[in-house]
Amino acid sequence: MEKENYSDSEQKTPPVSTVTQQSWGAVLAIFIILIMIVLGAVYAWNKRVASMKSIITNQPASVINASTTNSISVQK
Repeated sequence: MEKENYSDSEQKTPPVSTVTQQSWGAVLAIFIILIMIVLGAVYAWNKRVASMKSIITNQPASVINASTTNSISVQK
């Protein structure tokens, strides 16, 4: 039996990826990054809304009533 002589580079060549496979990988990466940005924005928005609600609920009723009545003025 004869042994076939192959060099290491011939035996361990990685499979060649096509352009289609590479473009799908880029699209998938961009999609994941956009989802993470949107989730971060929603988290920040909810945190801001919650902090504004806590500020409003911690104020006395007289301050809230005064601020709403002063914003609505009737001219004679």
